[in-house]
Amino acid sequence: MPDASSRPLLTALASFEAAGRRGSFSGAAEELRLTQSAVSQQIQGLEAELGVALFRRLHRGVALTQAGQTLFEAAGAALRLIDGAACAIRRDPARKRLVVFTDFAFAALWLMPRLAALEVQLPGVEVRILTAQSVVDLRGEEADVAILFGDGRGRFFPPGWETSLLFGEEVTPIGSPALLKDARPPLSPEEIARMRRLHLQGGGDRWFNWADWLKAHGVAEHSGAPAQSQDLSFGNYPLILQAVMQGQGVALGWSPLVDDGLRAGWLVRLTEQRLTSDRGYVIAVPTLRNPVGRRFRDWVFAERDREEAEAT
Repeated sequence: MPDASSRPLLTALASFEAAGRRGSFSGAAEELRLTQSAVSQQIQGLEAELGVALFRRLHRGVALTQAGQTLFEAAGAALRLIDGAACAIRRDPARKRLVVFTDFAFAALWLMPRLAALEVQLPGVEVRILTAQSVVDLRGEEADVAILFGDGRGRFFPPGWETSLLFGEEVTPIGSPALLKDARPPLSPEEIARMRRLHLQGGGDRWFNWADWLKAHGVAEHSGAPAQSQDLSFGNYPLILQAVMQGQGVALGWSPLVDDGLRAGWLVRLTEQRLTSDRGYVIAVPTLRNPVGRRFRDWVFAERDREEAEAT
């Protein structure tokens, strides 16, 4: 059984096998996402451990020696065996679990209403939803897929995650039918500015706020959109929508978080004047992780495309 002293040898074998297959240290480094010097040092250590040269250094690339060829065949067989075992583990029905990491708003307002459709798409999969209001370091999370709001290019995800923009940022002021009473949309930006506004705290410049929307629509007297004495602020978006539906005030509505409420008539757009940016919800899956995460990602995109087609 390998002990701690054999771990450097086992680590170096992966670099050795890749270099032998690619015929170059630089090719192995690119494949393994290491530096060329790291691959070279590992192979030099392996040669020192075995007391024999494994490669002949050529003008361009490297070639296996006879001893190297013997080790290459054994290492290749061992790595194929390990890869096969890993694939079998991933396909194990007992491992049908999906961990989704997202924020409170996306979980409550988009994902939860569609869980029944997800169960049809991924039968027998145990779904766990982890939420946080702020961006966290996903390297410490056991997530199979993540959907987070950010810059649209996924730069806040750690290396090794495949990212795609799912929903671009688009906001429109919203209210409840009860709040509007006799007023009939569309309302002017000036009319909206005189209403009690509900604010989402903690965003900084990560997403739009009332100041951005009013400034973009020319409400000069509210430049900077200072909170009025009657305004309310909330720490998460679902609470804001609950306050809107209770007639407590008006809020910025992010698509797709408010789309179900608009279709159901719980919410009303106050105007069709929208504000967009290159930010939005980014969906990401780790490159080497549970394949169920990729199936979930494909389902999310299919749901988005289907609903957009139905809306046109």
